[in-house]
Amino acid sequence: MQVYVLLGDNGYDGREVLGVYDSVSAMADAARAYQGDFATEGFVFETRELNVPAAEGFLSGLTERLELGGADRE
Repeated sequence: MQVYVLLGDNGYDGREVLGVYDSVSAMADAARAYQGDFATEGFVFETRELNVPAAEGFLSGLTERLELGGADRE
């Protein structure tokens, strides 16, 4: 199963995991509703697979910018 990890981007101050969702639309809805400090620079997300074999490099996944103004990918 693929999940989407929403991260608040705070520029040079780093990123914070804000939640994990089962769809891009649920993740985008959560980002739109978020009112906290980490929304300053916008949001990024990572796509992850659940229940995959343990392996090195798990944290080196691809991070994408979440664009809330246009159509979100599903």
